[in-house]
Amino acid sequence: MKDVVFVTGNADKAARFSQHMGMDIAHEAAELDEIQTLNPAELVSHKARQAYEQISKPVLVEDVTFVYEALGELPGPFVKFFVDADNGPEKMCRMLDGFENRRAEGRCTFGYFDGRELKTFSGIVRGNIAEHPRGMGGYGFDRIFEVDGSNGRTAAELADDEYDKYYTTIKPFADVRDFLESL
Repeated sequence: MKDVVFVTGNADKAARFSQHMGMDIAHEAAELDEIQTLNPAELVSHKARQAYEQISKPVLVEDVTFVYEALGELPGPFVKFFVDADNGPEKMCRMLDGFENRRAEGRCTFGYFDGRELKTFSGIVRGNIAEHPRGMGGYGFDRIFEVDGSNGRTAAELADDEYDKYYTTIKPFADVRDFLESL
């Protein structure tokens, strides 16, 4: 396997990534522009190429998007701004008031770039937006996302083993690991 750097400023995210890879993966922070697009592949491609330019080593980047069916591709990659806003999770639930359709998709795309080859890996989980945030676990939108097959519970309400299954579905760790092992 070639040396690869997971580009993130979040040490906890990097540790969890290495844990799911089953190997130590170096990580570095980088200031990356987030282009304004609703296309996850285009966003990840841009981030990976920009990270490679800064680090000069093969890189892995990640981007998470969250899509409400009733709103097309929104909030998409801008979800972090909604989650981090004052009372953000409650406001995200209120965004669908007046709509019958509360379906949503959480998507994660990893991108690898070594200066020549760009490879992307995507995972997706479907569910519904809760009427109000519930649960204390998880990250980001997990308090408002009732994952399909969870009997109406949000991802933040799942037991540890259930959450791990959800987390490894939305984040395609196995595909990334297989690819890295093939290098």
